[in-house]
Amino acid sequence: MSIFTKLEEEIQAGLKSLESLFSSGKAQAAIQEAASLVSEALPVVQEIDALMGGNKTIDRVITIYDKYGVPLLDTAKDTSNPNAVQNALMNLATNLLQKKLSPVKGPIAISLLNTAVQLAVTALHAQNSTQSNKPIVVPRPVI
Repeated sequence: MSIFTKLEEEIQAGLKSLESLFSSGKAQAAIQEAASLVSEALPVVQEIDALMGGNKTIDRVITIYDKYGVPLLDTAKDTSNPNAVQNALMNLATNLLQKKLSPVKGPIAISLLNTAVQLAVTALHAQNSTQSNKPIVVPRPVI
């Protein structure tokens, strides 16, 4: 048995294990809940996107955070981090979505809110790309 065959078998076994994780009732419920939150997240993402305009700088992010009265972590201001702006915007959208939904739905796991925001960002990029005939570029997920 070659090393590649063994590696392929291990990868297939890992994927089967992962498949069973997502086929569990709890995982399916979490996926359904995150998907149901996308329609709530999309207006939040659209508003932030409109406020950013073409100015994707940390100074613009700080201004938007101030508008909503949300504290910005110092790590988000690190201009040496190429993902600082995207991470800060993801955190802002998640925070605003949480504030919007908590009074109505009660506490919601941050991971579900993040997933809903990421899906809304992807949908917005797809929509904008379709309108302008540009290829879809999905931002890297923030972990």
